[in-house]
Amino acid sequence: MINGIKNGLDLPKTDCFDMDISLKLTRKKTNEVKDLFKDKNHYRSISSTQLFDYLSLKNKKSEPAKFYELRFRIVRFPISETSYETIVTNLNSKEYPPDKVKKLYASRWGVETSFRDLKYTIGMLHFHSKKVMCIQQEIYAHMIMYNFSEMITSHVVIEKTEKTYI
Repeated sequence: MINGIKNGLDLPKTDCFDMDISLKLTRKKTNEVKDLFKDKNHYRSISSTQLFDYLSLKNKKSEPAKFYELRFRIVRFPISETSYETIVTNLNSKEYPPDKVKKLYASRWGVETSFRDLKYTIGMLHFHSKKVMCIQQEIYAHMIMYNFSEMITSHVVIEKTEKTYI
């Protein structure tokens, strides 16, 4: 992902690390705020074209900048001799050290890939709506159609004949 959250951060160049990040998001782009954006690990701008319910779309110049604080943790750990995985999580670092996060990640891998396959199969890459209620309706409609199709195909009986080709 080119515009992913980790690509805009100054992360250690080491193979393994565990960092807590407190990122403050704003839509304001005054000169004072632009100076704050130099600190990539603590300040970030959100475009007015991006939907984000926690910050108003329009700011008056006279009003002070409003920030939304987003706290998360970035953990990088080895998954083989030559490759590493970088995880963005909100799990507590004391309760979930990197080794525990790695085990948890490995145990969820099958579930995550199943959701990804389902998302592509039922065509949920892009939504036609912007409102939460309408997006939920689209998800339910896709799931109902998928379950209906699976139910129909599971009852289809393919008869074998004595021909060369099926």
